Amino acid sequence: MTMVRSQWIRWVGAGCSLAAGTLFGAMLVLLFRLDEIVQPPGGSQPTSRVEGEVARLASSPAADQAEDFYQTLAAIEAEPRQEERKERLTALADRWLAKAPAEAFSAFLAMAESDEQLSLLHHLVSEWVKIDERAVFARLRSIDGWYREVLQGAAVLSLKESDVSSAVRWLESLSGPSRPNLYRELFLDWTEKDMEAAKRKVVQLRNPEGQERAARAVARAMALRDSEEALDWAESLQEPVRTKAIKSALAVLAFNNPRAAWESLQRIPDGADRNETAQLILERWGRRDPAAALNWADENAGDEMLRNMAGSLILNLAERDPQAAVAYLDNLPLGDARDHILRNVIGKAAYADPDATAHWVEQLSGADRSTAIPALLRAWASFEPREAAEYAEQLGEDEQFWPGIDGIAGNWSRMDPAAAVEWAESLPDGERLQALVSAAGGWAQSDPVSAAGYVGALDDATFQQAAAERVVTEWGQWQPAEAAAWVQSTFDDPAIRGPSYRALASLWLDAYPRDASAWIATLPEGVDRDAAVTVLLEDLASADPQTAAAWAGTLFDPALRESWQTRLEGGK
Repeated sequence: MTMVRSQWIRWVGAGCSLAAGTLFGAMLVLLFRLDEIVQPPGGSQPTSRVEGEVARLASSPAADQAEDFYQTLAAIEAEPRQEERKERLTALADRWLAKAPAEAFSAFLAMAESDEQLSLLHHLVSEWVKIDERAVFARLRSIDGWYREVLQGAAVLSLKESDVSSAVRWLESLSGPSRPNLYRELFLDWTEKDMEAAKRKVVQLRNPEGQERAARAVARAMALRDSEEALDWAESLQEPVRTKAIKSALAVLAFNNPRAAWESLQRIPDGADRNETAQLILERWGRRDPAAALNWADENAGDEMLRNMAGSLILNLAERDPQAAVAYLDNLPLGDARDHILRNVIGKAAYADPDATAHWVEQLSGADRSTAIPALLRAWASFEPREAAEYAEQLGEDEQFWPGIDGIAGNWSRMDPAAAVEWAESLPDGERLQALVSAAGGWAQSDPVSAAGYVGALDDATFQQAAAERVVTEWGQWQPAEAAAWVQSTFDDPAIRGPSYRALASLWLDAYPRDASAWIATLPEGVDRDAAVTVLLEDLASADPQTAAAWAGTLFDPALRESWQTRLEGGK
């Protein structure tokens, strides 16, 4: 919020509460010229514009009571103790407001911008509007920027305490992004004080967005007293306000009586608003009493919306009673959606009691068991990886639990990399590689340099390739340059560098394309560099084909180069 000097000169010249020829008018003009004056070498710089003006006023024989306020203001500004300064500034604002509110507001507005200044202006406006609301809103219209928005809101909210109808009238004349929220606050308060008057005013409002916010506020406040009365009133309104008001009333009813709220859904026409409200009712019902909500869903199995929401209700139930949630899964049809819910239910249950969850999982069979065991291991490993590993080892060799080793090895290596690697190396050959790669990735999240050292010292080329790519994927998310330097200095084999370069280029180009492309340009030609260039070309092909063509010409592999050049020429 910046006041340019020309605006103030015009304001003073127009005589808006000050005459341009008075000493105070001249003072304000000088007040805003001080910022444009360069101090000579060795000259003293006033600590504030107000304090600098006080030096001149102190020697003026024409000083009067208003100027004494300025002198006091400058003295208080020099107070180093924040709490005492704030208290004294507030007291000064009240005294000044009683004698010359417009001048008080202008003086505090001229202070350096700060939270303290805004708080004082907020206080001044809130009190001034009780004295002369017309003058306040006229003055605020002359301010640019977000200060006007904030202070207009302060004036409206202060005015509503004594005259809410007047506050609404002024609000209708304002503009700005905060206005819809002000409608809500005013009409919530008005409904508490005079419900009939608030209801009448909603119908009279001309601004569509304001009318919608007001109707929703009145419906909500009414529903807190009598939901049926609120719904009947909302139904009497015209669309689109009618539906929005009914939704607000049902949202309140859903807290106290979700079954009744659901039965009242037919008041809303079919469509997005009805579906959204139904979901809200079921979510609140599910948080309050998920078992009751699920029983309701079972009783109304023909309702498609209830069937679709059953999964969310089961997840809510899992937080309170995981065993009961597992039992409800039998009511869901087989498929990906059911598997997703089962994994989530098992995960929530494992956090609460992993041993009991493991016992429940052992009662499952077939596809459910194959889905549940990895979910159990991943959740368990996030806080007790050693125990999760011990449980996994007890399972039979034919168990489909190995997807869970990612969670065990990865989580364990973040806490204790040596133990995680030792466990991974003890696994059968078919699972050893996967576990070691996961361990390297988890290790890189907590200590990428040590993880890189471990991977670089390995003898197994197959494992090195997979583990190096995993380390780069983790490390490159926050230190791509360091990860790139490690790959270049550690590996000579293009079969290892190529996949690592490609993974690194994908991460780096998304975050810092200029730095990433500069790095790619420094790489020596070869098939490993081609892997990184290809990622760049995939980004540039449609966005900047001319630059992409230049990069395509640097590819080392002739067949790959020709393929990209043909592709780019075909896109012209």
